[in-house]
Amino acid sequence: MFFGQQSGQTDVIFPPRVKVKMNVFTLLCCSSIKLPFPTLLVSPGIDECSTGSYVCDMNANCTNTDDSYICACKEGYTGDGHSCQDVNECSNGNHVCHVNSNCNNTNGSHICTCKEGYTGDGQSCQDIDECSKGSHDCDVNANCANTNGSHSCTCKEGYTGKGESCRDIDECLNRIHACDVSANCTNIDGSHKCTCKVGYTGDGHSCQDVNECSDGNHVCDVNSNCNNTDGSHICTCKEGYTGDGQSCQDIDECLSGSHACDVTANCTNTDGSHNCTCKEGYAGDGQSCQDINECSDGNHVCDVNSNCNNTNGSHICTCKEGYTGDGQLCQGIDECSTGSYVCDINANCTNTDDSYICACKEGYTGDGHSCQDVNECSDGNYVCHVNSNCKNTNGSHICTCKEGYAGDGQSCQDIDECDKGSHDCDLNANCTNTNGSHSCTCKEGYTGKGESCQDIDECLNRIHACDVSANCTNIDGSHKCTCKEGYTGDGHSCQDVNECSDGNHVCDVNSSCNDTDGSHICTCNEGYTGDGQSCQDIDECLSGSHACDVTANCTNTDGSHNCTCKEGYTGDGQSCQDINECSDGNHVCDVNSNCNNTDGSHICTCKEGYTGDGQLCQDIDECNNGSHDCDVNANCTNTNGSHSCTCKEGYTGKGESCQDINECNDDVCDANANCTNTNGSHNCICKEGYIGDGQSCQYINECLSRSHACDVTANCTNTDGSYNCTCKEGYTGDGQSCHDVDECSEVHGVKMNDCHPNASCVNTQGSYNCSCNPTYIGNGSICEGIDEWSTGSYVCDINVNCTNTDDSYICACKEGYTGDGNSCQDVNECSDGNHVCHVNSNCNNTNSSHICTCKEGYAGD
Repeated sequence: MFFGQQSGQTDVIFPPRVKVKMNVFTLLCCSSIKLPFPTLLVSPGIDECSTGSYVCDMNANCTNTDDSYICACKEGYTGDGHSCQDVNECSNGNHVCHVNSNCNNTNGSHICTCKEGYTGDGQSCQDIDECSKGSHDCDVNANCANTNGSHSCTCKEGYTGKGESCRDIDECLNRIHACDVSANCTNIDGSHKCTCKVGYTGDGHSCQDVNECSDGNHVCDVNSNCNNTDGSHICTCKEGYTGDGQSCQDIDECLSGSHACDVTANCTNTDGSHNCTCKEGYAGDGQSCQDINECSDGNHVCDVNSNCNNTNGSHICTCKEGYTGDGQLCQGIDECSTGSYVCDINANCTNTDDSYICACKEGYTGDGHSCQDVNECSDGNYVCHVNSNCKNTNGSHICTCKEGYAGDGQSCQDIDECDKGSHDCDLNANCTNTNGSHSCTCKEGYTGKGESCQDIDECLNRIHACDVSANCTNIDGSHKCTCKEGYTGDGHSCQDVNECSDGNHVCDVNSSCNDTDGSHICTCNEGYTGDGQSCQDIDECLSGSHACDVTANCTNTDGSHNCTCKEGYTGDGQSCQDINECSDGNHVCDVNSNCNNTDGSHICTCKEGYTGDGQLCQDIDECNNGSHDCDVNANCTNTNGSHSCTCKEGYTGKGESCQDINECNDDVCDANANCTNTNGSHNCICKEGYIGDGQSCQYINECLSRSHACDVTANCTNTDGSYNCTCKEGYTGDGQSCHDVDECSEVHGVKMNDCHPNASCVNTQGSYNCSCNPTYIGNGSICEGIDEWSTGSYVCDINVNCTNTDDSYICACKEGYTGDGNSCQDVNECSDGNHVCHVNSNCNNTNSSHICTCKEGYAGD
């Protein structure tokens, strides 16, 4: 407080906060001092809340009072108003959240969010029936059961798994099917299907062998025997046929070489036999054939002018000398047409009856066997023109007109090269025709020999008449004079043009024009800059010659400039001060950001837990961007400005650190299953000898369920907790691997089959077949030799006696014949002296015998 005396009047100045009562002022600082004054000037109280001069927390409300103001924390905050802290309704229990919702504290309030498995506004939460709404995570092959706040999934029958993921149980692969051993098992979704294998019939659970032989569904040939086997059948070709049984072919004696035909006979196969026929050119019964001599008996096809030569089974015809042809047709030889003559290449050949004649062609001379070219050019017998050249050729000559003349050589005319344009004169030369040639002379204004003419450059050689202020331009054969720019005239005489006076200058409107010899100069006026042709106002803002503040914008004007403070500053432009947008409330910061004033502007920075550019701040979802501190086995729930962590099912802990729960300690698997703990879960696997999903395990009958490892050719016998495998009859092995017993082989010299010694043994799967060898007949166990004579299956000559043997037959020529039995020839008793005729009789040979006839004058038998 101070006092002052001025102009006889006393003014008293007090601190701003005073109380007035009955014209007596009581100083607040000094309540015991009372100073009465007749006249007092009092200033009104300041409203700190409206002027922004209060000091309250940003989360407090300011209330003005007469002499001061009051700060009170906003709802959801606690403190003295100058410092306010957020009230955590979630921790102090003053929230309105439902028992099945999570409470997340926010600045000044809180948010209620229904827990997973519940729905509502957080203050009221109802259980979600995931099963009916289809929002569950159960597998399509699982049953869904709703629970409070969640649901459970159980795999349907025929499937295994946890329920969220169900896999089809492959009964075929796990051998828990009920298919017959002779059936194929096919897994299907949730079950399996049994189908009898090919060769069996039944419903798949029970399969019986199909007897293809008896029901006619076999693939055997009509000429084969069908033998039924387990699941199939065997086809064996009948005797006299060969093949695989499904296809049997008659044995072709002709093809196999087992026939009795002569080497020069054709063999024709028949069903069970064959025929022999002598080939063309031979005669006989087919088993014995002799060559026919066509030349001696006249049955040949030779020409009258050819020779016939007999060959084995045929004959050859050859044309006689002087004739040509294939022997069956012979003609006289034409040496000229066949090319067998001896004439010169330049001679003509003329055929005669018994020879030919050679005569030299026109243009050649000689005897025809030797011909020389006639040179018409040297002997003067040519037909060429006087103005042409003669060139001799083989057999003739060529006439070619000399250069400068045209024609066929026999007639030549002078070529006018000037008229036809075939001259070699330059474009700028004159052409003059001459006899057989032409001449060229350069035109005026050109120089050269005529064939090549060059323009005379008057400008270069300075022989023009152009003014000194003109340009000389050479043109073809002459030149042209043109006054230079800035001058006028006809080129021979040129005068300067005054561009400034006639207005044809290029000066800017803000420049002065000064005429010069042949041109003009432009100079910018004061206050402008440029080359005179283009003048610009001097930009003080750009040149830096202005007086504006460093935080002001300079705007150029015509001959001057203006200064204006930049945004974020205030003043007259020559002096500018920073505006504090944060204190005056003119900032653009988000409610969840901090405002920091800067020189000429301000910066908005999002508060912790928020992200953005400061003008717009969004809550950071730590769960989504991975910046949370939740355990890998925990669920992260985002909250406003923070997040919460909850351990997943199968784990325990606070969320920031989660440990796996060992479910195996709680006996969750079947008593006959092994429990294996896994991260967040566990696996139940039935022990060996049991089957199921692990939570329920049943005893396995491996034989009945087909889950055994026995061979398909073994019998399975179930035992307690296991089974035994024994190979079936006809097989040997340990039961899990069985091999067919080869009954056709011998073991230590002991025969293992009942096949006849004259039968072949063929091993089959689990058994064997016996087949009588060729030339034997029977069922394989009993085989008897075939009587080829009585059955007619022998291959003997027609004149033989056939004798059956144990495994074959013997052919012996009948009396009166000789040979090996396969081929028999008649014995000529008359010629070899083995006849019984009398010395006075004639002996005549017959087939297999002979006849004796008494000679004339004698009588007897």
